[in-house]
Amino acid sequence: MRKFIVLLVLLSISGCVIKDENIKSKEFDYLKSDRDLIAALVERGSDVNKEHLVSYIIDCSTEQQVNNIITDAVQKGFEDDYASYSEKNEVWSTSLSKSLKLNLDEIAANRAQLIPLMPVKGCKPIGWGASVVM
Repeated sequence: MRKFIVLLVLLSISGCVIKDENIKSKEFDYLKSDRDLIAALVERGSDVNKEHLVSYIIDCSTEQQVNNIITDAVQKGFEDDYASYSEKNEVWSTSLSKSLKLNLDEIAANRAQLIPLMPVKGCKPIGWGASVVM
């Protein structure tokens, strides 16, 4: 539970999760948000050379979109944590996780495996988070 709370706090601090549905994934500046989140984790004591459980956050307008992404992502080696609906945000969400070192190349390469699974419309840019690992 503590790791999940740290993940949520880091996501809110870094601004990795976008709330503007008009922004398409390919237009979102992932490099800046990745750098900012890695810097926030390092500032809190995280060792970038150690494996972290990185969770990619998927938010879509329908349950079917999320379920399709989960099915394909699991085949690519991601672990699905949950699928749920947020009445407040009116989105279906899932968290897809992998153990990775905290570097831009690994974060981007794994997200690049997920981007083609996203439908053209109906999903927000992919956010991510991780717990501090010392």
